[in-house]
Amino acid sequence: MKAQDIKNKFDEAIIAVVNECKEENDIVNIVIRDDVFKILESHCSVIYYPLLDEDINGFHITRTVLGESRHFVFINTWNTLERQVFTAAHELGHIWNAYSKIKLKFPKIDEYVNEIVEDISVEPPEEFVSNKFAAQLLLPKDQFLLAVNDTLQELDYNGKTISKVNMLRLIANLMDTFLVDYKAVTKRLLEVERLKPEVYNIIKNYEDDSDFKEIFDSILKEGGHKRLNQRTESNKNISDLTDIIRKAEKQDCVLSSTIELLKNEFEITTTDLSNQDGEVAF
Repeated sequence: MKAQDIKNKFDEAIIAVVNECKEENDIVNIVIRDDVFKILESHCSVIYYPLLDEDINGFHITRTVLGESRHFVFINTWNTLERQVFTAAHELGHIWNAYSKIKLKFPKIDEYVNEIVEDISVEPPEEFVSNKFAAQLLLPKDQFLLAVNDTLQELDYNGKTISKVNMLRLIANLMDTFLVDYKAVTKRLLEVERLKPEVYNIIKNYEDDSDFKEIFDSILKEGGHKRLNQRTESNKNISDLTDIIRKAEKQDCVLSSTIELLKNEFEITTTDLSNQDGEVAF
């Protein structure tokens, strides 16, 4: 099978799996954006916490808590909101078993994956699938291509070449439309074949230019993209920590010192705990 045929078959499988997952979970949004956090929180406990390391995006683990197996996802809130959105979608791919579902539709994914992408050696197939799942979930192919074409029309694209500044304007607009980061947008442009590999390799490295931040900040300001490129490091919480602590206190199964540490770190007050289920003091 030719490499392009393999890629097309894989793309069809990813689209099918994403559509199935959305239908199974009653998700009707065509474009999800930061609603992905609510979706993720409905399937696991999400830990939002700032780590001053941009290379750490997040991770997913399963642990037994109070006798029950639970999913936990960590998201680094030191990163920008748009980067956190992609991280949440990636981890959702793990929780929804995207890799297993892809294997049912594309049994030889492990064998074919080296032919699909050149740099697959840096990530195992499960991670590769979760990234592709997140890309289709957040940047659905048809809607993404429409947004690309609409923006290019606004930029008076001549159909042949585009200036560096206008390319950055295009990327910024797509980032704002779908609320994902620079890397995700440029990679998606490659995936949907709006960029040739050699051009992608140039554009993805724009961020390494010494004057990139100043230029891109100016473009974001010019386009009114106020929510982009902003850190949310003050965000520090666990989606259902209050309820977990209440249960742990009632069952006396966690050290009181640990509970107090969690209360202090995530600013959980006694009032928060007592009002959780609508009870009043008597």
